[in-house]
Amino acid sequence: MSDQTAPTIDVEAVLDVLPSEVRSAARQYLDQYAAAITERERDRIRQDIIDATVDQARSGGWCQEADLGLVLAFGEPPEGAWFSRSGIDCRGSRRPEYGEDGFDANGYDRERYTRDGFHEYTGLDRDGRNRDGYDVEGYDRDGYNRRGFNAAGFDRNGFDRDGYNAEHLDRWGRSKFRFDRHGRDADGYGYDGYHLETGLDRDGYNRHGYDANGFNRDGFSSDGYNREGLDAQGRDAYRFNAAGYDREGYGAGANGCDRWGYTRADNEARNRDPLTGQTRIIS
Repeated sequence: MSDQTAPTIDVEAVLDVLPSEVRSAARQYLDQYAAAITERERDRIRQDIIDATVDQARSGGWCQEADLGLVLAFGEPPEGAWFSRSGIDCRGSRRPEYGEDGFDANGYDRERYTRDGFHEYTGLDRDGRNRDGYDVEGYDRDGYNRRGFNAAGFDRNGFDRDGYNAEHLDRWGRSKFRFDRHGRDADGYGYDGYHLETGLDRDGYNRHGYDANGFNRDGFSSDGYNREGLDAQGRDAYRFNAAGYDREGYGAGANGCDRWGYTRADNEARNRDPLTGQTRIIS
């Protein structure tokens, strides 16, 4: 009388992933496993199948197919890999020995997870996430990808890439469907938020971040001067001589160089005089 009913194996699915030259022998092994009466007999035949598959795959170079075939037949390997009775897997690795803490000499447990919880082969933790916290589909635990959007396409504030929420409203409460056939709303702004005639957004800045007078949101022009004609250090824009250098020896611009091509930071680091180009003598 049977100890218990043998697990059902999809024999054809297993054979389909194996090389054609071993399918006949594999079918015979699987038939023997199905016909086994006792659990002890099934365990023995199961290990016979693992031995034959691992040894032949290692010598024949079809370890990937062997792993898949054994998984289809018996499920995931309990030790993270399929070992023959000799203690060697298909790729020639020996069955590891585990210490009292459950980890082998290389720091892996029996399921091949490291001490910090990541799998040797997949690089994922037990929840299926990598060290950056993303799953195989690229989403973190909150459901957002690296660009900050969830699977539905909304960011953490509830807006999509075009700036609209699930109700098709932007952050000002305006409808996504307010545009005419020319792509502009009642105020003359296009889909991207810039006015079709002025090229400015609703805050008055163009796509490069400058307003109609050429100043950015910090109040500086592209040359590095504010509306009062001063740079970030408070220096006057009109302090330059006919040659284009100020009294300290630097040219125009926020990172103006001296006549030898060195910036203020270069000269300070080398203790150079920007007017003479010589190293200052420290007394």
